Amino acid sequence: MTLISYDARALTVKNKPVPLLVSRVEYLLLEPVDWVSRLRSLKSLGFTAIQTSVPWSSHESLSGQFDFQGPRDLTAFLRAAQEVGLWVLLRMGPNVGEPFSGGGLPEWLLHDDSAKSGPPSVRSKDPAFMSRLNKWWSEVSRHVRDFQQDQSSDGTPRTGPLLSIQIEHEWNCGNVEEGDAYLGELLRMVREFGLDVPIMTANGFWHDLDGTIETWRSETDASDLLANVRQLHSVQPDAPRIVTLLSTSDDPGGLAETILKVISAGGTPIIDDAVSGRHRHSTASIESKRRHGDHRVPGSVLDSEGMVIDAMRDAIPVLRFASSFGRMLCELDPRLDAPVIQNASTGHLMVPRRGSSGDVIFNVGGPSKPDSGEVILTDGRSFTSYNMSPGSWPVLGVDLFGKGRLDHTNVSVIDFVRDRMLVAMGVPGSIARFGINGSDIELVVPDEKATEPHIAVHGEISIVLCTPQIARTIEIDTDGIIIGSHHIDSTGKHVPTKGRKNVLHVSPDGEISQLDCRRSRSRNSKKSELSWSRSSMDQEASGASPRYAALSHEDSMNRCDSLSPFGWYRFGDLKNTSKSMDIHLPEGPHNIDVFRDGKTLESIRYDGDSDSIHSINVGTSCEQLTLLVQSLGGSSIGNNQIEPNGIHEPIDVLERFDDHVHTHESDLAPVNPFDARPFILECTEGVSSPTAHSWTFTHRRKKPLRIAPGSSISGTWLLNGHILTRSESGSCRTFVISPTENESFKSGKNILVFRPDSGKEHLCAGLKKSLKMWEIVDTFGTKSKSLAFATNRIPDDVLHSYEPLKGSRRQKTPTWYRSTIETALEGGLVVDLSSMSRGVVHLNGDMLGIYDSSDEAVVCLPGGRTTPGDVLDIFDVEGADPGRISIVNQSF
Repeated sequence: MTLISYDARALTVKNKPVPLLVSRVEYLLLEPVDWVSRLRSLKSLGFTAIQTSVPWSSHESLSGQFDFQGPRDLTAFLRAAQEVGLWVLLRMGPNVGEPFSGGGLPEWLLHDDSAKSGPPSVRSKDPAFMSRLNKWWSEVSRHVRDFQQDQSSDGTPRTGPLLSIQIEHEWNCGNVEEGDAYLGELLRMVREFGLDVPIMTANGFWHDLDGTIETWRSETDASDLLANVRQLHSVQPDAPRIVTLLSTSDDPGGLAETILKVISAGGTPIIDDAVSGRHRHSTASIESKRRHGDHRVPGSVLDSEGMVIDAMRDAIPVLRFASSFGRMLCELDPRLDAPVIQNASTGHLMVPRRGSSGDVIFNVGGPSKPDSGEVILTDGRSFTSYNMSPGSWPVLGVDLFGKGRLDHTNVSVIDFVRDRMLVAMGVPGSIARFGINGSDIELVVPDEKATEPHIAVHGEISIVLCTPQIARTIEIDTDGIIIGSHHIDSTGKHVPTKGRKNVLHVSPDGEISQLDCRRSRSRNSKKSELSWSRSSMDQEASGASPRYAALSHEDSMNRCDSLSPFGWYRFGDLKNTSKSMDIHLPEGPHNIDVFRDGKTLESIRYDGDSDSIHSINVGTSCEQLTLLVQSLGGSSIGNNQIEPNGIHEPIDVLERFDDHVHTHESDLAPVNPFDARPFILECTEGVSSPTAHSWTFTHRRKKPLRIAPGSSISGTWLLNGHILTRSESGSCRTFVISPTENESFKSGKNILVFRPDSGKEHLCAGLKKSLKMWEIVDTFGTKSKSLAFATNRIPDDVLHSYEPLKGSRRQKTPTWYRSTIETALEGGLVVDLSSMSRGVVHLNGDMLGIYDSSDEAVVCLPGGRTTPGDVLDIFDVEGADPGRISIVNQSF
């Protein structure tokens, strides 16, 4: 017997539909002590399920060494969801996407020496990659399979919260053969590991994989959202319409209308960035860094303190309704979907839905001021329905859980509490009509300034009629409802929501009482001044530190020191330097600061839109250079998700090679880009551009050439008719034509050809001028046996020690700073680093996060609080003056 299945309307557990309202919660972005409280808050809002990711790189940062302890304790997090009573949708990857660097793919996959032909092709059927993935998923499955439902389960999350697993993420590629093989193998592996729950994918409907539910992803402000959700039934008629809403943290105020739109179209919403978190045990992707910075990941529902974000409160009535009346919504028949009416001037949508358990008239969006319309029932009766933004949802013929029947109403039902309290919401000052058990009642909705609901008893039912302003502050209590509570403070008192002076409790029999509350909420303010000591890294910058250890070959930061985002490389025996040199630094997601004799020569910031060729004024007779490397996160999508960082290849000394001639051709036979690599993002099989850009050059084939396209256009490169490599959008990566590694490289005439992907031809207009060829005339690195590496750890009183910082001055060289916190503080606390440059912060020896004052100047304290004796260690690349660092209250 299949315990969990699905049909066109919903997932089912033991043949009963499961109403799903899903919020994504990343356990790695939260402190374990906060897991339960965050999950309880989501459940109290009406969410019935969570989605969470298992980033491979965070649990196996070094090959073969698995870590499921502390903040990585997946079992404990699933147990927390089970305790709270929330279903879990688990993203197992191998790519899990945002907000994790590389989509959670570990960087060490690039260094897999088991494959004779080089590193494996990730996210493909490559045997070397699948072998590594098999070991990883075997370990993950061991931690999650016992959270499935079994024959003795009662069909609730408390007896098995694992509801579904998602394999892969955004495998948006038209390589049908590869997709069948790779995705099919992932599905087989999941089943082989004993995971029997439904399998989801999120590949934008690029690939149809039998036996899975494909989900849709959409921006919250997409104008065609409702149309796309409705269309899902035509594309996938036997599966529920599951829709992930992206970028909701950019506009939490729009969440109510967006959720209502998805529900009205018969969809199941997943709020993609619901809960605020921070990167401490993971690394931000390039996309996340550009949106939010290196450290913080803002949410749309709960802020960094776990409080409900005020701007999203309009969504609370929608969530409560969809949760409490979820079974009724699951019974709405997608085959009975009627045409939708949209008002041309206001954008207001009217979406009638019918089902075996009742009908709903969804009014989505609408004017900021109330509007009205006449609703005519099937028996000929009619009533006036009022609507204003973000919408309303009158229901008809709905069972009140065996306690009665709601025949009709012209207002929005929010909840049915304790089997007798019907909570509803209407336009202020309007007439609300209810038909319950064949008996009608009319009530007046309180005016817009009211702080209390209108309460009436009708038969055995207590009706609590609210304005939208009151409804957005409702919480469900064990014995009724609470109105107006933002949170409970450390003394046990309620803190009112913005604009209120009191907090109310309404019992099931309709009695209102005031709860003990504090009259005002605390404001953001400076909390603490700090005293500092310092330890300069001048020995590392000059290359004199005994911490340097020789490397036998160039190697990435992750392989040299996976525990720190910063590390030092030293190059010696540089005999042939000139005043200014054109060099190619190893490419990857990193910042590099170049030092000579302890002084900064160049500070090179990572920019994926430019190449890694730089003209650096090294100076003559330079015997030694040191490089401070900061590793950054890779992309969460695409073809360059995981890239080595640090000095993973020699530094090339270059000279321009200009002896080449450009030509442009059209109407050529197509090339198959999948011959270059099996997975190419959003590349369609059998479709390629008929155009080509060619460069003809003559070369003696004695030295390698480095090609710098100078633009980020996706396409395929060929040398003398043989496929050489690929370029991808968003990256200006260079590549090498080597006499020893490229057999197609001839001594004499050569033709280098670029074939842009279909639809990219118009971007190639500047390629003739932007492409540069360079001859590699020398290298820095292990060829001269002069490369060494030094870690950048907290001073340990052995090689480095702290000394008191006297006065206010900039150190200029990279420097560690230390301060001991003297007092206990709490309340969404962060370290304000706006006066610093960039670096990393540690608390009591544990890394809190990296910062960059150019785009993010705060690092969050665990739990938003401090304890007397806590020690802050801060590494700053430019040795900025720490005198203005402070601890402040700043939720996000």
